[in-house]
Amino acid sequence: MPAHDATILLVEDDAAQRSLLTRFLAEHGFRVHAVASAAEARQEIDEHAPAFVLTDYNLEGNPDGDDGLAVLLYK
Repeated sequence: MPAHDATILLVEDDAAQRSLLTRFLAEHGFRVHAVASAAEARQEIDEHAPAFVLTDYNLEGNPDGDDGLAVLLYK
């Protein structure tokens, strides 16, 4: 499959899910940066400016997801 120009930032605190999704996206030609927390996501956004962010809405330590999503949206 052809590689895509887009880099996806995957934010998932569950290691098994993060691994599965990273592998799936990579097999479909995407470059993937995978992290486990909103704090790591902010750093990745600053350093790599991904085209897309795919995030777990219920990250550990943020049960409703609103705070982490707001930080990512307004960065």
